[in-house]
Amino acid sequence: MAEASPIDESWRRRLERWLASCVNGARMRQYRRHRDNLLQTFQREMAESREPEGLTWQSITAVGEAAAVPRVDGSLTVLQPIEVQFAAVEGGGMEEAPGLHTIRAAVAMFHVVEGDWIVGRCLFNVELADVAGKLRSDDAAAD
Repeated sequence: MAEASPIDESWRRRLERWLASCVNGARMRQYRRHRDNLLQTFQREMAESREPEGLTWQSITAVGEAAAVPRVDGSLTVLQPIEVQFAAVEGGGMEEAPGLHTIRAAVAMFHVVEGDWIVGRCLFNVELADVAGKLRSDDAAAD
């Protein structure tokens, strides 16, 4: 079998990137259509985690545009800027905590793996661009 020429390899990589961008574009359109349901699922799963202790997840609101981060394994991570409001759990010791009613900025992570949407983590005290850059650099280091 003949070895692929550098030109063939270059075209193969371009074609793979183009196909991935088409698939990821469709995934982002799907995310936008189902964003509210995904955020409800996100809020429910975060509340079930019982973290932070003594608080419950009162509300989550999407703010701004989500960012798509294609991963080297073919999956897609979607980063959605959100605002989170907590409420104290009665008897949980946080009823008088300073800043309890402060709305907190965060980034919600969603992953598409083999076509299924999976709720990821909630990251506080970070900027969306920093999280996206970290994911890309982690993938580049692993590649």
